[in-house]
Amino acid sequence: MNYVASDVAADPKNLAIGLLGLFAHELGNGLGAETGMADPFAAYAAENAKFGISDPDVGAAFERCAFGGLVGLRSGRVGSHREF
Repeated sequence: MNYVASDVAADPKNLAIGLLGLFAHELGNGLGAETGMADPFAAYAAENAKFGISDPDVGAAFERCAFGGLVGLRSGRVGSHREF
């Protein structure tokens, strides 16, 4: 859990705030799994869709809660999709 690929983390084009958003996303997935959510990887599809986020997992909901949306890796912009 909480896996961020080393090539993503080491890419100098990715901003620190974008990586923090990605880490928060993965932390949310890990917390969902560790706390015994019935389906942490699909249980939030309807909730996330209300905000235009197509990612169905609890990590996306956790990132949205912390940042107000998904954080772009290279731009740092917050929105309903992650900019790569």
